[in-house]
Amino acid sequence: MLTAVAAVARKRRARETSLFLWRIAPFAAGAILVLAVVVRWRHASPIVPLATLAASALVWTLVAFARRRIDRVSDETASLIDGEVQFGGEFRSAAWFAAQGSSDPWSTFHLDRAATRLESLDVAHYYPPVRAGRARLATGVLIAVALVVACAITAVAVISLKETKGIALQEVDEADAVKHGLTTAPATSKG
Repeated sequence: MLTAVAAVARKRRARETSLFLWRIAPFAAGAILVLAVVVRWRHASPIVPLATLAASALVWTLVAFARRRIDRVSDETASLIDGEVQFGGEFRSAAWFAAQGSSDPWSTFHLDRAATRLESLDVAHYYPPVRAGRARLATGVLIAVALVVACAITAVAVISLKETKGIALQEVDEADAVKHGLTTAPATSKG
């Protein structure tokens, strides 16, 4: 019985976590986009927004994993679930009896009856998966734009800067190598 109670509580917690994460995801993606724009504007390394994106994804994963794996069902959670699935207090009592581990006839009867009702319960009806289509779309678009700003624009800007000064890319690379002491200056012949 305790595993059935925990399974219902886990399903409810997974839905709450999903709602929470998809509610904040577009704002986090927007913040990463702003960071990418500021980093490009300041000519800083594109690693900063990429590392921030990776850290955000890691935090997202850890929150989702941790919140869905907690098996302990508090009395408050059992009471909330009992009200949502309309068991009239039976779910909360069964959770309490299951947590106490008592084996008297009354608690056994109560646990068996609640277990029968839980088996017939369509948990997906009460806790359907979170769709969050607009939040997912907004987050995806913002992340894609942030990646373009962080990565693609950098390469285009460097190439166009080198080309607009009328210097061949090979000559720029050779000059950079000489500047950093990697090679000696090539001999130029005037004549």
